[in-house]
Amino acid sequence: DTPYHGNYAVLEQPKKFPNSNRVIDTSGNIYNTGNLNYVTNLGGAYTALDFGQGLPVVLRNGKLYGYNLQLQETGHSAFSNGLTLTQLVVHGNKAFGFGLDSSNNLVAESIDVSQLNLSAPPASIDPTGLVFKPDQVVLDADQDTVYLLSKLHFSIFRWSISQQRYLNTINLTDAPESFVYLPAHRRIYVSYFDGSVNY
Repeated sequence: DTPYHGNYAVLEQPKKFPNSNRVIDTSGNIYNTGNLNYVTNLGGAYTALDFGQGLPVVLRNGKLYGYNLQLQETGHSAFSNGLTLTQLVVHGNKAFGFGLDSSNNLVAESIDVSQLNLSAPPASIDPTGLVFKPDQVVLDADQDTVYLLSKLHFSIFRWSISQQRYLNTINLTDAPESFVYLPAHRRIYVSYFDGSVNY
């Protein structure tokens, strides 16, 4: 049961992201586990999903797709035998696809996960020209820097009023519930659904 009452497709095999407050199902839709709010879609429906290095690896139409923490595609690779694979297991530096051939025999194939560039760190997003709706907006103590939280992009964007441009982005490792700026500490505190607070 979600706040959307059927506005989004909900399929099967929900999986929780490791060390995260996100859950995904085979429609590719990702929700926040705290309140089941929709976060984004991981490029469409998929057949199977597993995690390598804590990052999603998706089997879709016979190809593997890798994603970074910001859910941007980092790479893709196709299995070579052309068989219909329906299961996926990521172990160590290998991704194993499993399925049945025309005689109902079990077949398996592996791909080196390094082809998906999973270890590539997520790039800091430059929001210049980016169309997004901030989840929260806070003004700095200097009355010049505006902080714009984007849960979708796991980022806090910073806008300078005097310079009329974006400053360096603050990257987040997960989508927070909210954040606050405390002028006395000159810090941003970020809270998560599990009760943890970071700065």
